[in-house]
Amino acid sequence: MKTLVLALILCTASSALLAQQFQFPDKPKNLSVLQKTITAKELAATMRGFTSALGVRCDYCHVGEEGKDLREYDFPSDAKPAKAKARTMFTMVNAVNN
Repeated sequence: MKTLVLALILCTASSALLAQQFQFPDKPKNLSVLQKTITAKELAATMRGFTSALGVRCDYCHVGEEGKDLREYDFPSDAKPAKAKARTMFTMVNAVNN
């Protein structure tokens, strides 16, 4: 079940991110619920899955403006309440699955 949810989340977000030539970092910053050893490819798949499953875009949780280049976003920022809620939900799902 956990793998299915993750796969669904990963599949959805990819098209919007690829269109802008954004590169996920090899060493992401400010990870609190995702594994610190996550690869750029795994992070991309995870974020794409979230956006697809939830029907939202990156700016829902991350500081940035819709339609702007993703390289201008402040992904490590915790300024948006939706990011904290997403982390809480992610932690809850992991607890239920484990």
